[in-house]
Amino acid sequence: MHLSSRWLSSLLMLLLAAPSLAAVPPAISGLSFSPDGGKVLVSMDADGVPNAWALPVAGGPAMQLTRSPKNPVWTLGYFPRDERLLYRSGPAGDENHLFVRELDGKTVELFPGQASYFVGWVADGPALLVEIENGGSQSRDLYRIAADGYAKTLVNRNSSQLARLVLASPDGHYLAYRESSNDLIRNIRVRDLKSGKDRSQLVGDGFTVHIPVSFSPDSSSLLVLDDIDKEFKTREFRALGSWDLTTGASRALLEKSWDVLDALYSPDGKRLAVVAGGDTRSDLELYDAATLQPIALPAYPPVGDVAAVAFSRDGRELAFLASGGTAPPAVWVYALGSPSSLGAPRRLGTVEATAGIEGTVIRVKAPDKTEIPGILYKPAQASPGHKVAAVVWIHDGPSGQSRLGFDPFVQALVQRGYAVFAINERGSSGYGRAFLQLDDRRHGTQDLDDCVAARDMLAATGWVDPARIALGGVGFGGYLTLTALAFRPQEFAAGIDLFGIANWQRVLDGLPYSSAERTILADEMGHAGSQATNLWAPYQKGSEIVRPLIVVQGARDALAVPAEAAELVAAMKAKGRAVEEIVLPDAAHALVLRADREKVYKAVADFLDRNLKAAASK
Repeated sequence: MHLSSRWLSSLLMLLLAAPSLAAVPPAISGLSFSPDGGKVLVSMDADGVPNAWALPVAGGPAMQLTRSPKNPVWTLGYFPRDERLLYRSGPAGDENHLFVRELDGKTVELFPGQASYFVGWVADGPALLVEIENGGSQSRDLYRIAADGYAKTLVNRNSSQLARLVLASPDGHYLAYRESSNDLIRNIRVRDLKSGKDRSQLVGDGFTVHIPVSFSPDSSSLLVLDDIDKEFKTREFRALGSWDLTTGASRALLEKSWDVLDALYSPDGKRLAVVAGGDTRSDLELYDAATLQPIALPAYPPVGDVAAVAFSRDGRELAFLASGGTAPPAVWVYALGSPSSLGAPRRLGTVEATAGIEGTVIRVKAPDKTEIPGILYKPAQASPGHKVAAVVWIHDGPSGQSRLGFDPFVQALVQRGYAVFAINERGSSGYGRAFLQLDDRRHGTQDLDDCVAARDMLAATGWVDPARIALGGVGFGGYLTLTALAFRPQEFAAGIDLFGIANWQRVLDGLPYSSAERTILADEMGHAGSQATNLWAPYQKGSEIVRPLIVVQGARDALAVPAEAAELVAAMKAKGRAVEEIVLPDAAHALVLRADREKVYKAVADFLDRNLKAAASK
């Protein structure tokens, strides 16, 4: 059970200050149990590349299952009836190819050369459902693949440009599709494969969100996240509900003061695991599925972000992947006896806490008086008598969120002596519907105002040097950094751009005509001809950037293409500006290989040393 792409990229970062690969904690993602419950399967980059590893629940060293030298291996789980392994892999930017690791270690690609997506297992293991892309069209075909022999049977065709298959019920009876007409109108459509009929759940006034989460073990209902109340009016935060697939009736299960992010029944249907949001955090909660009474989780570890949750097949073990401010990602396991006998969770592996700095959640007043949250990291040496340089750091998105989990890039900068404010500018997720929509068609303007307000907050602390505050970010954060340096060249002392999209119009034009993704992006960023479109292509403004800038690009990146970054860098160099560029030959739109991360994080810290710390003596 995965929460977001932001978590994956966060988990893929490592401490730059470590002298060798062995001295830094591994990045971990994915989570599932072996059929007998004795092992937990993850992707881990202990050898420098994400590969499949098994963590014994009873304790002991991790066991490496795959040894890919370059292409990442993203685990999807064991086969339900044996320890064959299903995973996806491929070169950077082309990783949606499904493979099976056989019991003898050999590998089989299920659909050679075709992008394919695992949907789920049928009837507890005799077959799996896989959807494949049909090249040159928007259509996708769903196949049932026999677990023994891998014979393929066509189950369903989907030519919709709006609908994407998300889940299949355990009995193979129902398919759940997510349909989007823009970022805030999301419908669930369920197809009954026996009758061939569809049923939708788009209800409520105005913009409403309906997100399929998981089916019940008996396939009778579907867990749903939505933002409508009992009177079908919209509310600020997403709650958990259940949709009866026979009657079509919906009922509310759990509503909290922040978003519910994810939910999963135990295989026996007796317990319900919930990941609930908070103020820049997410936590695991456990409930009795019948009564919805909470079950206390004793000795819950000091974590601020839960990435994934899994039950063992017999429902007797509950695993979760989580991290804290100074605690690298780790897998924890609770033994689920009776609720009164739960003991402390076991941490699998040997990852220990680091000597880092915990972040503090604060809020900044934007010029329009909007409160902008974020996490402030203060280096130990900072004081009014020893003012330090600082970085305002912007997450990917636009609708991502910085959380109180382990962020090794931030910790590395703090260890180098930099203050960091990880801003959740307007448009970030986790703070309700109204906050999420505040940046729509205003990117590069009001969200940038939030960043400038964060700079002013840092300057007012008394322990940050106002003349030495940089702006940086990844993905959308990189775009906002380029926009700041190009259109407000005096606001920040330097810029850090990791995989920043420098030309939104090109991205929009490159999407398939009238696709759901194109509609969503246009509604989020603004349409051609709008006043904001002059901010869409900061790569054309390199000659106007006067502050030092470091740009990091993946050679295989289809979103933030290297050619646009090269044009910006060339324009800056022609003007004699301080600019550095790193192009990673084996990267797409993320830092996946550990060698790339170590190279980039060291390069960024050294860039800041040259351009911010040096300024202190001038």
